[in-house]
Amino acid sequence: LYVRSELQLVMSHPVNARPPRHIPLPNHERKAAHRDPLFKVLMILVIIVGTINIAIFASLDNVLSKELASMHLPSMHLPDSNEDNRPLQEVTVEELIRDKAKPAGDNEPAENNGETGNNEDTGDKERVIDILERAGVMLNPKDIANLPTWSSVVAQYGSEPVIVGLDTCKEFQSSVPEEQAWLAPAGLFNTGTHLVSLDLTKNCHLHKRQNTSGVADQVPWGKHRPATVRLKHRNDTDWERSVNITTILPIVTVKDPYHWMGSMCRHPYIAFWPHTRQNCPNLLRENDDTAIEVQVKYNRTNSSQTVKHESLVGMWNDFNKLYVDASFPRLIVRYEDLLFHHDYVVSKVCECAGGSLLPTLTMLKDNTKPHGGVTNLKSSVMRYGKIEKRGEGFSNRDLSFAESKLNKELIDLFGYKLESNLRQ
Repeated sequence: LYVRSELQLVMSHPVNARPPRHIPLPNHERKAAHRDPLFKVLMILVIIVGTINIAIFASLDNVLSKELASMHLPSMHLPDSNEDNRPLQEVTVEELIRDKAKPAGDNEPAENNGETGNNEDTGDKERVIDILERAGVMLNPKDIANLPTWSSVVAQYGSEPVIVGLDTCKEFQSSVPEEQAWLAPAGLFNTGTHLVSLDLTKNCHLHKRQNTSGVADQVPWGKHRPATVRLKHRNDTDWERSVNITTILPIVTVKDPYHWMGSMCRHPYIAFWPHTRQNCPNLLRENDDTAIEVQVKYNRTNSSQTVKHESLVGMWNDFNKLYVDASFPRLIVRYEDLLFHHDYVVSKVCECAGGSLLPTLTMLKDNTKPHGGVTNLKSSVMRYGKIEKRGEGFSNRDLSFAESKLNKELIDLFGYKLESNLRQ
């Protein structure tokens, strides 16, 4: 404001008049100007303002230095003779075989229910932090505070990955020529079928395949359809209509039933049953203990393609039991293992079909779903790693019904736990 007022004074000053004091003076007049009181006041103000600025910037520098020191950032040192120079998101095949399923915890605390970000809690998160950082996910202190502990992951899913059907791999390889073999995902809605397709395409290549990795988007009979229609239904693409069904190795994904029902509440797709966002999964009718039926309408104009289930729990039981009991070769993998044991699962699936892994494995960190909810690796780890997210929104009646109706053989086979066992 001072400068603007002075400029206005200059612009309004007569051309032939003696210039005001702030206009450059001839040398013989400059010394006299220095003795002017206004000049001295201005110089003092300049010194004061400059001193204050220096103090402010020094304080900010100190605060920023402390903040950066407290952040958990990946190390950025040069590799020595015992390290290689790979990007964080890549891992060699030798490493993944050596580190197949590192035990959960000689160094982790036996129990840690807090999410406070203290040193002990952060120590129980190191395995989770490592998974995310190796995938290229940058974490700030707030992210780290919100991450699940490894103890929480192990409490829900155990310390080892689970793959059902590895005993059928030899049968598939011996009966299907290498140049005809295909990998294709299948599974219920919200179980990571699209992730499987992208993940295998990026990391696995079937031998003798030309112009393709040998990984399809879905099984020809429809990835969300039950296994009973495998030989009865074909989708509409040229490949799905023409491919030999017996050359397909289905990779079926399954999700913890409590987490899965929560996913269905958020994104039900073509499954229909009475519920609201505030009242979900709504397994029982309000006035009695009658289960609420679920209808899956695979074709809304053809009622013969509608499949009915006793309840949402029944839908999980029915679909997964058909693939468990299937007589044809298939693998069933847990969605959670794609998050927490990614490299081991991808290597075993690729090996089962007779394929080979790429020199380095890449874990997808960004949103992989073209529809439904927007999720990425970090948000998925935060949701499915936390015990408190499991059964979120369930009423006591829902929990009791799920406890009584979930197929115990499937729960044990997949290494999941009933809610009552998890809370003990």
